[in-house]
Amino acid sequence: MNSTALEICPSILHYHNAVHISYIVWRSCGLLCIIFGIPGHLFSIIILSNKKNRKEPTSLYFLAIACCELIFLLASMSIDRNFIILYPTRYRLIITRHHVLRRIVLIFLITILFMIPHHFYYYYNKNTTLFICEFHKFIDRWKIHVWPFIHAILFVSIPSIITCISSVMLLHNRRKHRRLTNNILGEKARRIERNSILIVFVSLALAFTTLPIVILEIFIVHDRLFNHEIYCLTRWKTYKILLNWFLTLASFSYSCKFYIRLTISRTFRKEFLQLLNCIFRRKDKINKQHLMALNKQNKIRTTSI
Repeated sequence: MNSTALEICPSILHYHNAVHISYIVWRSCGLLCIIFGIPGHLFSIIILSNKKNRKEPTSLYFLAIACCELIFLLASMSIDRNFIILYPTRYRLIITRHHVLRRIVLIFLITILFMIPHHFYYYYNKNTTLFICEFHKFIDRWKIHVWPFIHAILFVSIPSIITCISSVMLLHNRRKHRRLTNNILGEKARRIERNSILIVFVSLALAFTTLPIVILEIFIVHDRLFNHEIYCLTRWKTYKILLNWFLTLASFSYSCKFYIRLTISRTFRKEFLQLLNCIFRRKDKINKQHLMALNKQNKIRTTSI
């Protein structure tokens, strides 16, 4: 049986170079995304935490995204935008700053609960003296491999679908609004409409960058659960190559959120420039104080001489 399975499988030698290249691309691009992404997230946290922005629910959402990169918050923002359009009067009564804080805390708690590693299901034997865990020859594969299904459905698929549906509803509302309004829009209204369309496309792009990993996880878990006796390694090599490329795509989308917001939002760009000016002014002030201290020391030395 083993020999027939090996005869059916094609040669996997030509996959080795592709896997090696995908590892190199993923590690190098992941390092670059970390280098360029972390400063952007830090700037986002500083800007959105100031006295003016931390009173707004939207800033709290973006602040939480910059801190932990949860796609749940992106889906929640999409729902809020549709709620503003469909029920504008009820939105002001329901959505408040405290309500947003409670929602963010609830999302954090749910995420922490579901992100507990599945490795803790190992049985502990108190009679052993050399080992902490007792390992058995036969293990339950469902306990090990069903967790990626839960993660893929709850953490990526459902929020991504919600984001896509909300974005389509926003685009339909914008198109309907343009048909009803025949008058020429002002500059501010055109800018708001343009930014809304850009936010919709950015939300769709961020959702589609995480969906390929979910689809790949479903195929991998399916093969491990139902085809765990296969001997061909070509499929696993292909899975490794695709996983490395999809991880590169997801890390790029996570790292460029700050720069996308800096490009789209004029207010955020203005506050970022104010932050840079404040930093440079503080450095100039420190340098001037240092020079003044040196001049005083020189004057004291000259008078003493």
